[in-house]
Amino acid sequence: MRKTFTKIAGCAALGLLMCFNAPAITKAAVKTVPAKNGVYNAKVDMNGDGKADDIKITTSKDKNDYINKIKVTMNKKTVYSKSLKDSSFCWIKVTYANMSNSREFLQFVGHGDNDCITFNQIYTYNKKRKKLNCINSFNTNASYQNEIVAADKNYVTIHNSDQPAEVGWISWNIPYKYSKGKLVAATTSTTTVKSLIANNKKDKYSKYFAKNQFVTAKKLTFYNGSKVAYTVPKGKVVTLTKLSLSKDVIYLQFKYGKKTGWAHVNGTKYNFSKPWFQGVNARLAG
Repeated sequence: MRKTFTKIAGCAALGLLMCFNAPAITKAAVKTVPAKNGVYNAKVDMNGDGKADDIKITTSKDKNDYINKIKVTMNKKTVYSKSLKDSSFCWIKVTYANMSNSREFLQFVGHGDNDCITFNQIYTYNKKRKKLNCINSFNTNASYQNEIVAADKNYVTIHNSDQPAEVGWISWNIPYKYSKGKLVAATTSTTTVKSLIANNKKDKYSKYFAKNQFVTAKKLTFYNGSKVAYTVPKGKVVTLTKLSLSKDVIYLQFKYGKKTGWAHVNGTKYNFSKPWFQGVNARLAG
């Protein structure tokens, strides 16, 4: 119960502000589509012909102020219309990404209570059907807050964040490639993982978290596969160096001296009264 509340309440701390000043579209670019009075407008190339299309996105809400319909027109023709039953988000962040003239994407990220993400889908324009087609849905993994932040001719970079109880809020980036009609992770491991809790509370541990370092609160054992990599006594400093995903399970690599080893986080049996690292519990939302 504590872990569930922690994740929900923590979303508010990581809520992203809407951006109203979008950069000009280049050959490969990402921009947030601005909203005014609930209407999103952009002039971007969606069909790959190299010319700017007039994109208009409108939403309607139910009596509880949740969005119950999303409609998209391109050059004044409807290319997407979706009615939503029992949705739990009240506003959407719209992001446009362009890899090349044949790789354009729109991402809709729905923010609900406490700014938690409850709707997250990526679309491309289907030239034959003349409609937007959903190619990726992160709805079942909303806690990771998967959002497009960069694009080049080869990859789209998706930013993720989560709050494992063992280490607190962390973020990481994963490159995705376009393959067989959808965006597919190009790797399952990354060294971009960062601790986000340094500024949550000012104390003697802040300087460690700012450097991706953690002070052990008890003796911890780290592994390489099924073999023990090393064991660390209480009160020692380890450095977070890498993240790996396996079927949505997060593994974190820590370095101690010249040794590296892995630990599985988000464990269902995590004991909050016996934390892994000092100063983390006080920074967990909720």
